[in-house]
Amino acid sequence: YGYKFDLRIYVVVLSYDPLKVYIFEEGLVRLATERYSDSPDTLGERTMHLTNYSVNKASPAFVQNRDGADGTDGAAAVADSREKEDEPRHFKWSFCELRQYMDKQGMDFNEMFDRIKDLAIKTLIAVETPIQAEWTKALEASEDEGWCAVGASGAHRSSCFEMYGFDVLVDTDLKPWLLEVNICPSLSSGSPLDKRIKTKLVADTLTLVGLRPPRAMWRRYKCGSKRPSPDTASSASADDRESEAPLPGSGTPAAVLAARAAKIARAEDPVEALAHFDELAWELVQEAQDEDMRCGGLERIHPSANCAKYVQFMGEESYANVVLRKWHEAGGGELFRPANRHILPSWVPRQICWSRT
Repeated sequence: YGYKFDLRIYVVVLSYDPLKVYIFEEGLVRLATERYSDSPDTLGERTMHLTNYSVNKASPAFVQNRDGADGTDGAAAVADSREKEDEPRHFKWSFCELRQYMDKQGMDFNEMFDRIKDLAIKTLIAVETPIQAEWTKALEASEDEGWCAVGASGAHRSSCFEMYGFDVLVDTDLKPWLLEVNICPSLSSGSPLDKRIKTKLVADTLTLVGLRPPRAMWRRYKCGSKRPSPDTASSASADDRESEAPLPGSGTPAAVLAARAAKIARAEDPVEALAHFDELAWELVQEAQDEDMRCGGLERIHPSANCAKYVQFMGEESYANVVLRKWHEAGGGELFRPANRHILPSWVPRQICWSRT
């Protein structure tokens, strides 16, 4: 239609060690409300050069996407949108609507989205090391500042996750260009379209994360039941803390993990690499598989069976990253299928339910 637009891509990072990245299947296409011109004389036209919703919603030309609330289907509206006038029916689309429009124009939506996934992964790898360093500082905080993030009885890994809003421009060659990454993307619902997409995004993210209370916030009773007790967590006795079973590998020296990672990485056959997995490795695998089974509309894009191409961008591939890379190269979750169970150690729990959420 000749209007400038950008894409709001939602990316969820469960952890940075291992780096686990999911991308949401839906997102927002935000159009400017004035036809684009590259003339220097138009640089002051905010509604031509800025795609921000906050800017364009005040334009007289702006039309809200009712997402079917007015009796019209959004995607269908794009398909037959005022072709005689060569105008979009509304100025904020879903990815479903964008896909239909691109199909109509003979463009490959999947190719573009694959490039966006690649962009997101490389962006997060670029900040992996400094964010891990900041996380380490948090673990070294004083007892008053970060008691629930310290030690084997501290916070579970799911206590920390991020939902990012990637703003991306796409050129005529379908190459994505990163504008910025929002660490606190807006979740307000200014329209039925926003409400539908963002509600599912939040629900699927929290389901994927699988929030669990810190182990130090539970008090054990003689009857064996547990009850959250924040007021007693910091005053728990040393005996209580010692009774908490440590997480596998939680006390393993970094040098030992590095040696294990190198041994696993040297295995040319991914299936042979599984033979070098220890208890910690299988814990990582099982947790990752559980997450995949409850990811909803979120797609895991890293690690994956072809993520070896990203190793060159990492300063040093951590033990956890190596484990999950080799796991997915060997077949990933399919190895839990009955036909492949002989590949797994006998003591690894078998998956009996394959229904995804």
